[in-house]
Amino acid sequence: MQWVEQAGIAGHSRTKVAKLRCLAARRIGDPQLVRDAIEQFQQTGAAEREIEREKILFLAQSGELAQVDHLLSSLLTDPDHDNRDVSISYLIGYLRVQRYMEAGLLTEALMKDAPDDPFPWYVQGKVFALQQSLNRAEEGFRKAIQRSPRWREPRLELAHLLSDSHRQREAIPLYDALLQEDRQDRDAAVGLAECFKAVGDPAQGRAILEAALANGEQTPALLISLGRTEFEDGSWQKAAGLLRQALELQPWADDAVFLLAQCERQLGNEESADRLFAQVSEVREGIARLRTLQDQVAVQPDNEPLRLEAALLLLKYTDPEDGVVALQAIIDQNPRCREAHTALLQYFESVKPATEGSKRQAEMHRDALLQLEE
Repeated sequence: MQWVEQAGIAGHSRTKVAKLRCLAARRIGDPQLVRDAIEQFQQTGAAEREIEREKILFLAQSGELAQVDHLLSSLLTDPDHDNRDVSISYLIGYLRVQRYMEAGLLTEALMKDAPDDPFPWYVQGKVFALQQSLNRAEEGFRKAIQRSPRWREPRLELAHLLSDSHRQREAIPLYDALLQEDRQDRDAAVGLAECFKAVGDPAQGRAILEAALANGEQTPALLISLGRTEFEDGSWQKAAGLLRQALELQPWADDAVFLLAQCERQLGNEESADRLFAQVSEVREGIARLRTLQDQVAVQPDNEPLRLEAALLLLKYTDPEDGVVALQAIIDQNPRCREAHTALLQYFESVKPATEGSKRQAEMHRDALLQLEE
C-alpha cells in the first residue's frame, strides 16, 4: 500500500493508482480499507463497469459468494480483466467458506496458466492442510518454496505443518530462519518457542517469547503462548494476566478463554471459572451453528434470514471483520434490513479506540435507522 501511495505522489494516473489501491486493499484484507479504496476509485471518474468489478471481487474474497458466484465464468473469459486477480479473489473466498472443491479447480487452472507461479502451489498446500491431507499439503508448500524461496507464507505454513505433525526438529530451522530475517515476526517466534518446549527445552522457549514480547508489538498468539508457559510453570496469576491481555485484542480466542478458566479454577475463583467454561461452550456451539448455516446459505443464497443469522454469528464468535462484510452485503441487497444496520451500529460504536472510520460507519448506520423510522 505504501508503494501505491508513492505512485500517486509521483504523478501517475489517478485512476490507475486508485485501481491499484483497490487491489492492495483487497490483498491486505481490511474491509474498511477496501470500501474506502473503492470510494476513491469512484471519485476519479472510473468507468462504472470497473467499479462494479471491484465490488464483485471484494464480495468474492470476503466469502459472500452467494451474490457473485455466477459471475466467475464471465469475469474469467473477459479479455479486459486480470484473470489471476479474479482467480485469487475467488480462491480466498472459497477457502473462507470451506468450498475446497471449487478452490481446487481454480488452483489447477492457475497452475496450468503459470507453472512457475508459487501462489497456486501455496493455495494447494492450504487446501490440503485444511482437509487434513498433510503429505499433499507439505508437497504443495515445498513446491511453492522452490518457486519462491524467500516468500514467507509457504515457509511459515510448512513450519506449522511440521510442528503440528510432531516433527518439531524439522520445523525449528524454518522458524529460526524466518525470525533471523525479521525479528518482528511474532508468528515465527511463537512457533519456534512452542517447538523448543515440545523437544524438552522450555527455558529456551520462554526466552524466545519474552524477547519477542520486549521487542515490539504484542499479538494475541504471543500473549497466549506466554500465558500457557506461565500456566505450565504454575504461575497462574501471571498466566491469567497475559491471557486477559490477549482476549482484549482477540475476544473470540476460545483457547485463551479455556486456559483462563483453568487459571481461575487453580486460583480458587470457581464462579469466574464456571462463567468462562460456559463462555467456551457457547462459542463452540455458536461456531457449530455457523457451519450449518453456511452450508444452508450455499444452497439458498437468497434466504435473507439464514444469511442474517450467519452474519450475526460471524460478528459475535469469529473475527468481527468477517461479520461486518457479511452484514454489509445484506444491506447492499436490502438497504431496509433494520437488524443488519442495528448490529453494525452497535459494533462500530464499540470499537476501541474509536477511529474516524468507525465513527463515520456508526453515524451512517444511525442515520439509516432514523430514516427507516420516518
